[in-house]
Amino acid sequence: MAKHSGKIIFVILFGIIIIQTTFIPQLSVYKIVPNLAVSFLAALAVIRKKNIFKTAFLTGLILDVFSGLSFGIITTSLILSVFVISVLSSKFLKNPEVIVLALITFLGVITYNLVLFTLANLSSLSIILDNTVQILLIIGLKIIFETVMALMFYKFALKLNGQ
Repeated sequence: MAKHSGKIIFVILFGIIIIQTTFIPQLSVYKIVPNLAVSFLAALAVIRKKNIFKTAFLTGLILDVFSGLSFGIITTSLILSVFVISVLSSKFLKNPEVIVLALITFLGVITYNLVLFTLANLSSLSIILDNTVQILLIIGLKIIFETVMALMFYKFALKLNGQ
């Protein structure tokens, strides 16, 4: 299975992107829309170093096309979060312990959401001060949702990687 895992990952990510851009926004709760692509890439970044940046770049480009944000914001956010996860997992994740895995994924998802939020606000030249608490709450809940989803994807990603 590891021999064809690159193609399988591409098909899975393509399916996730379609679901993310069509179906998932309908499930929004209090303006919180979890990002399946971020969660899946976070799980992959922990165990699969080969082509992870290329995968994050291509996924980001496709998501950028479908988003209403300035082009490149999602791509930049994904690449930076994958970088944080890759660096932390190579330094601290010698034996996969759930708490360390959760912390690394959590930090990567925080990176994604904070970079996305910052770049989106800078690109529109608007700074949101009125709803700061609401925005921080939404970002915090997204981070928790995406971290939990990444942990669920982790077992699946291990099987795809042949481990």
